Amino acid sequence: MNIYFFVEMFKLNAVEVTTRLIFYYMTDLTNMSGKIFNDVKEGTFAEAILNTYGPLNNNEKFKEIYADKSFKILLNPKDGKYAALIDVIDGAVSVKGLDNQDKNKLDQKELGWDGFMQTTLALFDEIGKGNLSQSDIVKKVVARKIKMKNVKIVAKLSEMGALLRE
Repeated sequence: MNIYFFVEMFKLNAVEVTTRLIFYYMTDLTNMSGKIFNDVKEGTFAEAILNTYGPLNNNEKFKEIYADKSFKILLNPKDGKYAALIDVIDGAVSVKGLDNQDKNKLDQKELGWDGFMQTTLALFDEIGKGNLSQSDIVKKVVARKIKMKNVKIVAKLSEMGALLRE
């Protein structure tokens, strides 16, 4: 743990401190097994993605369905500073925050992503809240407000979200 972590801890109440410590140590222990690794900065788009899809690591149905699957999805908000690389490996979800100012660092050859989606933070928010139907999303793709590569893989985010709502 670094100094920033302790400084932040003193601003929180006892329940929040306990929750964060438990999460920190659980994450650290799972890192040792090589399954789950999350590398995100606090308050970034990647952290929001981790908070959204991270609970799938405790979902038995998700682990069962994705036990033998492996893929990476890059979500890049054009107007944000950080992109999120979602990595699903053998029934475990991990998220890595990436600086998106240098587009060469987000290259498929460098990161090895299988699916890609790029749009504004506002549209990501609308999609995440479920305010856009599939036809609305298709219209935005045609209008080039949303850029996608390998839609089949990106569509797995919707499947994963459905498992969260069960």
